[in-house]
Amino acid sequence: MVLRHVLICLLSNLEALEITLEVIKWILVAIVGLCVGSFLNVVIYRLPNGINLAKPRSFCPTCNHKLAWYDNIPVFAWLFLKGKCRYCGTKISPRYMVVELLTMGLWLLTYYYFGHYNISICIVTFIVISCFIAIFFIDAKHYIIPDSLVLIIGGCGLVSVIMSAITETGIIPLEWSFNIYFSSISIGWAERLIGLGITVVIYLIVSLIEKLLDREIIGGGDLKLFAAVSLFLGARLLLLGIFFGAVFALLVELPFASLLKRNTDEEGGGAILPFGPYLTLGFTVALFYGLPLINLYLGLFSI
Repeated sequence: MVLRHVLICLLSNLEALEITLEVIKWILVAIVGLCVGSFLNVVIYRLPNGINLAKPRSFCPTCNHKLAWYDNIPVFAWLFLKGKCRYCGTKISPRYMVVELLTMGLWLLTYYYFGHYNISICIVTFIVISCFIAIFFIDAKHYIIPDSLVLIIGGCGLVSVIMSAITETGIIPLEWSFNIYFSSISIGWAERLIGLGITVVIYLIVSLIEKLLDREIIGGGDLKLFAAVSLFLGARLLLLGIFFGAVFALLVELPFASLLKRNTDEEGGGAILPFGPYLTLGFTVALFYGLPLINLYLGLFSI
């Protein structure tokens, strides 16, 4: 009876310990996500303006006063200062807080989907999602997609291809696979390479159309993003993400065209559409919900 009581106590303590550790993991992911979001604000401001990311220290863009460490505490600093610079009183854009909260939210969503069964793809997704956020805000304002961010996404995709191929040989355990799973559907190295092939076809078609029309119809940064993302998401999620991005662009640009005040093309005179924000949004939706949607579609038609 005593032994049984001891075992019950041990099991109860183990369960409580597991729950505590899980809560700590979620809190850590949230805190790191906020901190990464704070760094992304630096990237979003400095990268398109050609300013070094490491130095100088964070400063107010208006009065150039260097900020103290407590002025950079994610979310809380903005709330405590009531959205104003401590030194000159200039209003600070709420975008800073939005980026931090958005990064935290997407990191938590990533951990929810991938953290419990595949820590390797979870870590890579943290990086890719962070790049998506930076591209979203940079392209929305400056109409450019920095090559450095595209290269990081492409690098993550290339690592995913290599590790997926190695996993299938049995050299490393399945837990370290970079495949993306849902039900019976899997995105592995072969589909990722097919996705890259699809981007080459898209590039050739776009080049032909642009030659015929004698004008640019899609930015070079968008095409580079297609290639980088294809190595990470694979063919099906790439196409689904592009479709979602196009739908989001239509839903926003058509009804709100007059409010958005887009830059105009010097050659054609038409409005320039920054497609990057819609693409990153589409790819994010495809990453988290693409495979369940594909599985649902296949189930409806019993394929």
